Amino acid sequence: MSRSFERTVRKNSKQLNQQRKKNGQPISGTPGEDVFKGRSLLFPIFLIGLAFLYLFMSTFLVKAPMTTWDWVTMLLYVFLAVIFMLRRPYIKIGSNRILTTKGNRERSIGVDDIVKFRIEPGTVVIEHNARGKRWVFTKLLNRYDTDAITERLLKFAKAHQITVETYEKK
Repeated sequence: MSRSFERTVRKNSKQLNQQRKKNGQPISGTPGEDVFKGRSLLFPIFLIGLAFLYLFMSTFLVKAPMTTWDWVTMLLYVFLAVIFMLRRPYIKIGSNRILTTKGNRERSIGVDDIVKFRIEPGTVVIEHNARGKRWVFTKLLNRYDTDAITERLLKFAKAHQITVETYEKK
């Protein structure tokens, strides 16, 4: 598709979504984009552990009673853990672009920058030429549905002639 046609489609779908939002109907996504969401558990658990460690150290290892700032610090750790728990990591696969969140920013790579996809049981790796390391999406750490991501990436790779390496568990 030409770029002007894509812009027109985006503009029309934006107007349609605004009308649907006013009428209380569900909003449709961008055509051809699939979003796969995960769940971040490791870092929030670590932050809550730090909060309890701070609580333990402030109550039992120090002779002075806990001050207001000790409670504020502990509660801020828990609040930060809740924020990281609610912010779900995602991978968005479009027609010629892949987007994800890395380091609290949205990163994207185009078809020209992708070298290959490496698919292992429970893990999907996207190797690219762009700045930064390869992108790894796992079922263990971020609770991604790697089987669904694999199916969509295979279609993406077939459409753009990208190399796919598949490793099976022995």
